[in-house]
Formats: sequence, C-alpha cells, structure tokens
Amino acid sequence: MIDHLTNGIFTDLLYVGTRKAMGWLPFSTIKRYGGEYAIKELIDWANENHYNYKCASEARSEVASGALFIWDEIMLEEILYKYKDILTKAEIPIIPEDYVNYTMSNVIRSEVNLPAYIVIGFTFNDSRFSGKTLEKNIAIYENDPNYSLIK
Repeated sequence: MIDHLTNGIFTDLLYVGTRKAMGWLPFSTIKRYGGEYAIKELIDWANENHYNYKCASEARSEVASGALFIWDEIMLEEILYKYKDILTKAEIPIIPEDYVNYTMSNVIRSEVNLPAYIVIGFTFNDSRFSGKTLEKNIAIYENDPNYSLIK
C-alpha cells in the first residue's frame, strides 16, 4: 500500500516503531512527494501497525500546512519515563499523547532548556544526538563556541 512512498523524506514517519519513537511531516510535504492520497495511506499504515497518529491543524502546529504526527506508544513511553525528571522540570508532559500534543504546538529552544531540547531530539531520533548520552550531548553543546546559553 505505501510501497510507492520511497522518497527518503518519508523515513521520518516510516521509521516509527523501529528506529524512532515518533515522527512528523508537514501535510504539504506529504502531498508533494507522495501524492493526493499519501496522508490517508500513512494513517492507514499507522493503524495497521498499531501506532498512534494525530493530524495537527495549521492553527495547532508551528507548520503552516499542518502536519501528521505518528508515534509508537511503548517506545515513546520508555523515553519519557527515562527522562521524566528533566521533562517535568521543563513543564513538558510525560504522558505520551499529552507529550505529542505539547510538541505539536510548542517549540523548545536549546538556548532556553538544553536538556529538554535533547530529550525531545531523542524521541524523534534526531541524528545530531544519536549514539551519545544526554550528558555527552550537553557537553558538546556547552563547549561549542557557536552555542550560547540564555541565562
């Protein structure tokens, strides 16, 4: 069914459940690269694989066209539980659906809350943070001359 969605851009969603806890793509990108029915096909794929999804309207998300979010409840829950202290301190929900709702409509900046920013990156399997611990990622950022922490 989604075999024709071979453009690498779709890996952000199609790697959910295997390589990442959650992913998202703007509706405009999905339609541009996948065609008119690609959003429905991705939602059907999420349902078939027992993943959760949400469609964020333009008003609800930072993305002008709106966006499709897909997540693996179990993988996401594990990450949120592991870093619950950091997320709670940043006032970011640790219940998966609430967390997804939060990320759909809020932007956490590294300069404001670096640990929370990195944890969010972990949930999306952001390649900038992969293969390193939270502490190592923080050290890299804090020692980067191009990075300035807002105090």
